[in-house]
Amino acid sequence: MRFFKRKNRKEIVVLVPGFGAFNREDNPLFHYWGGHMDLSSWLLREGLPLISGDCGPVSSNWDRACELYAFLAGGRTDYGRAHSERFGHRRYGTEFPGVLPDLGTRNGPLLHLLGHSMGGQTARMLIHLLEEGSREERDATPSEDLSPLFRGGRRCVRSCMTLATPHNGTSLTTIIQNRMGLVRTFLAFLAEFQGTGLLPFRFKMDHWEILRRQEGESLRAYRNRMFSLSFWENEKDQALYDLSPEGAFRMNLEIPASPGVYYFSVSMSATYRDPLLKTEIPRLGIHPALAANALYLSRQSAPHSVLNSGPVSWKVSDGMVNTLSMKAPVWGSRDRVTELTGLPGQPAGALRKGVWHSWPVLENFDHWKQQGWSAVSPVYGLPGPVKGLSLPEWYRDLMQFLLDLPY
Repeated sequence: MRFFKRKNRKEIVVLVPGFGAFNREDNPLFHYWGGHMDLSSWLLREGLPLISGDCGPVSSNWDRACELYAFLAGGRTDYGRAHSERFGHRRYGTEFPGVLPDLGTRNGPLLHLLGHSMGGQTARMLIHLLEEGSREERDATPSEDLSPLFRGGRRCVRSCMTLATPHNGTSLTTIIQNRMGLVRTFLAFLAEFQGTGLLPFRFKMDHWEILRRQEGESLRAYRNRMFSLSFWENEKDQALYDLSPEGAFRMNLEIPASPGVYYFSVSMSATYRDPLLKTEIPRLGIHPALAANALYLSRQSAPHSVLNSGPVSWKVSDGMVNTLSMKAPVWGSRDRVTELTGLPGQPAGALRKGVWHSWPVLENFDHWKQQGWSAVSPVYGLPGPVKGLSLPEWYRDLMQFLLDLPY
């Protein structure tokens, strides 16, 4: 394991994927970070100390944080006794060997969490649980049976940087919720193809018994049962709820910024205001699959007046997330926010712990391009948001910026 060392403490960057996350086991030919290029391997060759985190693609932020902790520290994923009983799923999940077994100890590594999209919310949840634990879990669980994650007191995260994270939700969830019949159908077919081995994708939700294919259950029966589930419409322990403005509001209320952690946000936009139509429309460079999303988002109003700083502010997006939502937790949050100048990854004035530092919006950069997914140039030369840098070089500079943060 490669680390960056300073003051006798090891430091490492953890990449936290967002909604729909997958890893090499799921798809060895196409990468979450980099698309057709393996961005993580390129960064490692550049000498950057990093780990690509693993967590469920459609799980809630609580569940994803528990999975990410187990992936890092090792052991069986513990979702918490109180939490699992409240939401009706199994308490324990996947067991991991652990890549940082000394995480949270006195001489253990310090983390820099870099989250894309929902991964930024998951990073915030993990920081909160590491430092504060969960009183509900402590009250419900005997001490000898309590996961170290819920004990709190582990101040092992130095920084959190979020890329296009829906800190205040995305209005795209409204169209998903309004068409849940189609969504359930799509998920059911995904599950069926996954069962045949033809689809290199795993839901990673085996702790939900209702979503597991039962022993002896045919694929047709499994698909039909998936059709009938109301889970995706009403359940508050899954990604679609956490990504909604309502779910983000709840999270912002409960999880304030840690006073000992540096916070940074990078916002993206792939639309522009057409002077004739007087509305936001997709830029020519947007991924074709995101263009329809951008048009839908351009017609949505802000869910709360505190988010709407102008008549079109909530309508600007990167094709998946409203740009204004990426800045920082605002709706329901008391976190302080400061505006930075310059470009992401470059020094931009005094930095303070416990405060969100927001860089200016990066224009013409859609939600997938920042992952290295491009319908035009899915190779190393994919341009980054900073002129003169490729996308991998930009990530390299972002990580070096985090590793160089003052104590």
